[in-house]
Amino acid sequence: MQGLLASKNLARAICCVGTVSGLRNSHLILRILGILKLGCLIAGPSAQAYQLISHEQMAHSALIHLKNYQPYFQETAKWVRDATPDQFRALRAVLLRSSIEADLRPDLWGENILLGPANGGHSGSASVLFTSVFHFIVIRENPDGTVIPGEFWKHHDGYSWRHSSQTGAFDSLLSLPTSRIRGDLSHSLGGTTPAHVRLPFADIPAYKKNFRLSDSAFRRMFHSSSNRAIDAVFPPADVPAELAFNHVMRSPRATRTTYEQWWSPIAVMSYGGKKTTPRRFTEMEVEGYPSKLGALGLTLHLAQDLAMPHHTIGTLDFCHHELEEEMEKRVCGSQKTPDQSPFFKGTYEVPTKNCQHLYDPDLVARMLKTYDFFRLDQPYGLSARLRALARTTHQWRFGTVNPDAPNASIDQALDFVATQLPNGQVYSGNRCRDLFKHRAVQEQIRTQFNLGVAASIMVIELAARNYENGTGKQRALRSTNH
Repeated sequence: MQGLLASKNLARAICCVGTVSGLRNSHLILRILGILKLGCLIAGPSAQAYQLISHEQMAHSALIHLKNYQPYFQETAKWVRDATPDQFRALRAVLLRSSIEADLRPDLWGENILLGPANGGHSGSASVLFTSVFHFIVIRENPDGTVIPGEFWKHHDGYSWRHSSQTGAFDSLLSLPTSRIRGDLSHSLGGTTPAHVRLPFADIPAYKKNFRLSDSAFRRMFHSSSNRAIDAVFPPADVPAELAFNHVMRSPRATRTTYEQWWSPIAVMSYGGKKTTPRRFTEMEVEGYPSKLGALGLTLHLAQDLAMPHHTIGTLDFCHHELEEEMEKRVCGSQKTPDQSPFFKGTYEVPTKNCQHLYDPDLVARMLKTYDFFRLDQPYGLSARLRALARTTHQWRFGTVNPDAPNASIDQALDFVATQLPNGQVYSGNRCRDLFKHRAVQEQIRTQFNLGVAASIMVIELAARNYENGTGKQRALRSTNH
């Protein structure tokens, strides 16, 4: 046991090193460091978007809100308030399930020469799939506060190792000297999913929209046998959100309610090697609704992630995982993080009971009226709304603070973990949980949860209006281009 702990501590230390550029001439040393850095996946915390019950409950709260309060569009009332009890239960099941499934899609493959192709990494009792790198809109700013446009993608870039903290467990997996992206196996990047894997909603187009450079540059970044994971700049979250939304808009209306489940393997890397386990996936159609309604869950999930500050900073460190665990506990009113294993196995039922503790209908109503990007009387498309949401969320910062200048803004001193609230208040501590003791931080967690609920309402309203007005296929092309 002591030897294992020593290995974990060494792996954690190597995680913090981040790069090994000074040792590139020694292939043997690189391979040894690569093996040790795999220990980051078990020595460090797993990194996920909001723990999955939080995603489920954001979508659930949005449906409750639309059922209890007058929606903005009459088409939304048709979908929600006027639905029969059976229709509403089916609608709720498909949206809640598909919003959860978005974190567990085997649509992105990575590879390490030591372990071969995999869908993600395993840490302790939890796994994180590589698909989560599609869940970021990274807001980068000049010293004067002006936004730096995306270098590779229109408006903003998505997640990239080079612009991350380079210290988190997942970040370190990408920085292994032999890690690369297997775009040829990744449907999301224009590749072909392996025959033994069945991908939910596999007909959503590849995430190439708004890439600034040429097709050959895209292939070099994601498909070349010499690509390095640390050089990849992934599409921002508004790209898959828009593609999934349009996929729903173009689908015919379902003529009956169907429910299909299947088991498909998920391969993840871990400290002990590569582990492949089966997972149960579900697809549903609901009579009277778009036949591809489940794809809207991906859009919901991505909108919810953009209410999470780390998804606009572009890091899986700086209390990313810890903040989401704290939110999960508060959603369910628990002192312990709720069990996630049924979600990773695909054996869960929705909605999870007794987990409505953060939903505040009055706060959601104010948000829907206050923020222009939520106001449905404004002519903004979906992508523009999501980018504006990300910029608003980015006002809550996480990082480190210099103990010699405790009143300074967050910097990269790597002394104490810190958070700066949108009102400018800075709280720091030795550990992430020290931050969550402050009432102001607890209130900000509640605010961000309800921001995710409001974002979910916006997505559902836009989908219902665009589909039901009879020109869904045409509006799918226009609604996200502003």
